[in-house]
Amino acid sequence: MLCLTQTRAGFSGWRFKSLPKEQEYDTELATLRRQAPVPVLWLFGKTGSGKSSVIRYLTGAEEATIGEGFRPHTQFSRLFDFPDSEQPLLRFLDTRGLGEVNYDPSEDINEFGKTSQLMLVTVRATDHSLDKLLVHLRSIRDAAPERPVI
Repeated sequence: MLCLTQTRAGFSGWRFKSLPKEQEYDTELATLRRQAPVPVLWLFGKTGSGKSSVIRYLTGAEEATIGEGFRPHTQFSRLFDFPDSEQPLLRFLDTRGLGEVNYDPSEDINEFGKTSQLMLVTVRATDHSLDKLLVHLRSIRDAAPERPVI
């Protein structure tokens, strides 16, 4: 335990009363992790908008495969831990792209809307057809207006 020691002249500085035992530390750490789970950053956007590219760049995860931009590459949603899976500080959620043929995002939107704390919306700079993306984004925002969106 860390405490501040006091003398007649004032405070003399910080010192350890006693160091926590490893088992106590592990127990306290487990309790804190249960109370404050690792935040999930949900990458959301149309097919080919760069969701997997952002994840690969930020995490270095080779498993975040990057498509060629003309064909959907992400076939299923996946979590990527950052900086590692042992003690992650943040989890990136890579999802399928909106506008994919034979893909209805409603089920995924419902599920991920409950489990993510942050959103990063990706769009191509030259994409002027964002109507469907905005419809889904508005419904997501209505369900959790307190969730930050970048």
